[in-house]
Amino acid sequence: MPQQALGGSSFIHEHVIQPAALLNSTEVEKLAHKEGTRRTVYFTKQVDDPNKKTSGEGAYRRTGQYLGEWHANEFDGKGVYELANGTRYVGGWQAGKRHGMGTTWLKGKKGELRKQYAGQWLDDARHGRGVFNYKNGDSYNGEWKNGVRHGVGILTLAGDGGVYEGEWFNDKRHGFGVFDYVNGDHFEGAWVEGLKEGEGVHFYFDKEKKAHTKRCEPTRPASPTPPRRRRRAAAAAIAPRRPPSSRA
Repeated sequence: MPQQALGGSSFIHEHVIQPAALLNSTEVEKLAHKEGTRRTVYFTKQVDDPNKKTSGEGAYRRTGQYLGEWHANEFDGKGVYELANGTRYVGGWQAGKRHGMGTTWLKGKKGELRKQYAGQWLDDARHGRGVFNYKNGDSYNGEWKNGVRHGVGILTLAGDGGVYEGEWFNDKRHGFGVFDYVNGDHFEGAWVEGLKEGEGVHFYFDKEKKAHTKRCEPTRPASPTPPRRRRRAAAAAIAPRRPPSSRA
């Protein structure tokens, strides 16, 4: 039987459609340099083939895929990037990095998708405002800087954890914050590097009276007076006082 009837290599080469033949030179150049909107692009890597069916050259496994807009051979605009394990990002890109509004999804063991983060990005890091859902059930809704919680935000702890609303610095509760306990207690005061420190007020909830009782509690020794305040106090102490005005 002729090779062409079997679908041999000569038949494939004779009947394959050459995309470049359907495009003009400008379109071919644009396609080669990944400019504008394209179809899905698959990324692969070479791995060892245990069956040795590839003449010793190994086999290839897909590592990810991208569908979206390009500029200068980089992801730029709106696009979807998905890894082989199902993790995907849907949103904006700039110069090959996540930028603008975007959402990351994680794939569970049963194939379900779980939203991990939805919000703003800058230079491939969470930056601006966004909501992050943790694996243990906690969630954070607030401001981010360079990939960490920074600014003002609300942390809702899963189970009997409670809710913190207040200031953050470098991924830790820092500054003024309010914490609501599951049992009804309420604390508001100062925090330093994730711990209550300085002056604070704890309101204890009485279930029988259904009311709060207030108690001030210096939770930890207060931090020393900042240098700027010390300088101002020292300057005020040594500054010459103006003599009282005398009336004629």
